[in-house]
Amino acid sequence: MTDSSRTPFISRTHARRSGRFAVMAAALLITAGCGTSPASSGPSTPAAPNSTPAANASAAPAGADISRGVNEMLQQVQAFQSALQQGGGGSLKAAAKQLNETWASFEDAVRPRFPVQYADVEKFLSPLTAGANASVPDAKTLGQLAQQLADALQRLGQAAKDGGGQTSGNAALDQAADRYHDWTVEQVQALQRATKRFTDAVRQGDVAKAKALYPQARVYYERIEPIAETFGDLDPDIDAREGDVDPTQWRGFHRIEKALWQTGSTEGLTDVANRLDADVAQLASQIQARTIQPGEVVAGAVELLNEAATTKITGEEERYSHLDLVDLAANIEGSKQAYEAIEPIVRAQDAGLDATVQSRFRALDEALAPYRSGDGFVTYTKLKDADTRAISRAIQAAAEPLAQAAKILG
Repeated sequence: MTDSSRTPFISRTHARRSGRFAVMAAALLITAGCGTSPASSGPSTPAAPNSTPAANASAAPAGADISRGVNEMLQQVQAFQSALQQGGGGSLKAAAKQLNETWASFEDAVRPRFPVQYADVEKFLSPLTAGANASVPDAKTLGQLAQQLADALQRLGQAAKDGGGQTSGNAALDQAADRYHDWTVEQVQALQRATKRFTDAVRQGDVAKAKALYPQARVYYERIEPIAETFGDLDPDIDAREGDVDPTQWRGFHRIEKALWQTGSTEGLTDVANRLDADVAQLASQIQARTIQPGEVVAGAVELLNEAATTKITGEEERYSHLDLVDLAANIEGSKQAYEAIEPIVRAQDAGLDATVQSRFRALDEALAPYRSGDGFVTYTKLKDADTRAISRAIQAAAEPLAQAAKILG
């Protein structure tokens, strides 16, 4: 299916991004060793959906427009630094939010063309926005992150100005993208089947069976999450947590999860189950029809590990069932598969880097091994602060050489 006229995925919504600020802040505390208590079963404060990026992403900028987006963000970094010098507070949070929303408006154009620079910006922007929303912001750390983000943006701006970036035409890279696409299609088809078994149990009112089938479906979705997130509103329709979207629009896996584990009933969920089947079917159809840019493969690998380290490790994703380690392990599996697609290219150009990536993935498997239980994992509530710190650090250690592997594709 190699196609010389590949087009990048375009995301039409970033509604869940702002809802993850508090989660990322918790992840920062975990990694820093400050600790955090297991996630409560209650919902976060609902956040109004952010529709502006969704509306603008269909005309995602490229080339010179990336440079304009970078320049805008550099000005916003200065505003963030000024807010920090003035003591932070609401102005600091507002500046961080504006930075995040501007990035969301053009990141889909950056991701496939400049995977190295994309991972670089994400590396600093995510903890910066999280730290700005912490209950007690660390001014010194935020100042360092702001400067590092500015440097990363300068590198991205220079790359865009030079007119380079990831393009089609390299047969080896196109074949790697094709391999990853084929695997993604297999996963989304398995997701369809597993979701249907799960929703059948919901429609039948069999709570125990639905609970048993729930994690089986979740695994397939979490493995392909970076790709699923590129299809407009499908990701929040399928995977939004309570508080990520307007309450009247909340549906999908987590709406059913709450009913199963909190109320122990499937009453009133037939329409939700039917819609979930339809949304997953639409996702499968769109994934099969799409092509994948080579740069998206390694970017997806890094994103999955970032997702695991910043959201899954906090216990917020599966806040009712507490099956967060199932999701986290699936993110890691998806990252491995993405790397496997490009591994021959990396190995041929830098065998040492390839060996490091493989070693870090093995270490990550070893870090998760103590928490396995049968075919799955222990619930998040059984983890201690030391456990979450160890897992988070192992994930971050694996992400570092993956980001370096992106340079191989440049």
